[in-house]
Amino acid sequence: MKDKPSILVSSSRVHIRSFFFALIFALSLFILSAQNQSTAETVYWGGVGFSGEWSERKTRYPNTSKLLCRATSCPDKQLGKSALAKFAKREFSNFKFDFTGVPANQPEALVGVIVISNETLNVAKEENSYLHTYRIFSNFMLFEVDTGKIFQTVPVIVRYTNALDQPATAEQNFDTFRHLALGDNDKINGLFQRVYSLTTDIKPSLLPGKYVQISKFTFSADALASFAVKKSGSLNSQFAQFFEGELVGRTKAHLIPSATDKSVIAGRIKATFEDGQRELQLPEAAVNISVLVRIAKRFEKINGPQRTVCHAVALTLKGSDEIETITTLKFAIFADACGVTDLNREFDPTYYFSRSLYSLLQNISKQIGSNQPNAKWIESNARKNDGKDVAAELIKLRKQAFSLEF
Repeated sequence: MKDKPSILVSSSRVHIRSFFFALIFALSLFILSAQNQSTAETVYWGGVGFSGEWSERKTRYPNTSKLLCRATSCPDKQLGKSALAKFAKREFSNFKFDFTGVPANQPEALVGVIVISNETLNVAKEENSYLHTYRIFSNFMLFEVDTGKIFQTVPVIVRYTNALDQPATAEQNFDTFRHLALGDNDKINGLFQRVYSLTTDIKPSLLPGKYVQISKFTFSADALASFAVKKSGSLNSQFAQFFEGELVGRTKAHLIPSATDKSVIAGRIKATFEDGQRELQLPEAAVNISVLVRIAKRFEKINGPQRTVCHAVALTLKGSDEIETITTLKFAIFADACGVTDLNREFDPTYYFSRSLYSLLQNISKQIGSNQPNAKWIESNARKNDGKDVAAELIKLRKQAFSLEF
């Protein structure tokens, strides 16, 4: 019986000691969290804009540019206000946004902006309905106040597809682009939500060891004719930026805006914001990537009441650094671009060739980003490479062009 009090005392001491250590641990976490918040790098919010001149907005961005407000009286829902409202509620892992305005007395301060670079709408008749595909292309950019030098860019693309009984009216198209930009519709993943998901973990103070740029993205005359589009420049730009986004997502490399954007001139990019126009300086690219879409051709084979239709696309990819060509490779999509249908069905060439090219670029990016490219995919989609070890060439390209190390 005499031992029981000592047991109770020991137990009490254990509980007190445990509580004491738990309290210290909690206080340590609180202090560490406070220190991290106080030392988090500040990025000043610079707004939302468009690449190019204000006078080009109706031609290049007929829908989304209506949401850029430069007047004294603005609608309630427009790009700047919507972005500010959304980002003000978000926390970023490695920096904090300051929304009080870009400082004039801090020349080395970093500014974060969203620059929309393209919008596209494709309408394709699918049996008894019309398939509408809307896309907005943009970049989240970090640049230095004094020099206007860009340190990081993150390509961001949002897409929405809708099937209607008839082609949408101009008003309906604008409403869809508005929802896609502002994110004010529960059924549509908006631009600013996508920007946040892709930039929440970036480190502004971490300067890339090297930058990569898609210097060229072009189509042969025959391939361009097959796509049946009137504005080849817009086509070049949209696929170049799609490829940028895929490469960044698969490799985590730092790509600067493609030279296919006509706003990119002599290492600088023009952008229009609510408060006026800015010229931002692009970093020098250590590696250039060029793409030539050589072939876009439809093949058909009839078997009784059915036919197999293939929208095949072939391209040449070239990677070069400042000294030499890293590699030149040919890729194509054929079997994966086929479908069985009836004899009377018509196909929209722009939609189906674009779908094939998107798929091909996405799969090329997967192979570049992989430590071991897929041998089966290479066998099917990388023929006519003159006996090259395509897997080895892709690994070399990844290491020399897209690795974060030199």
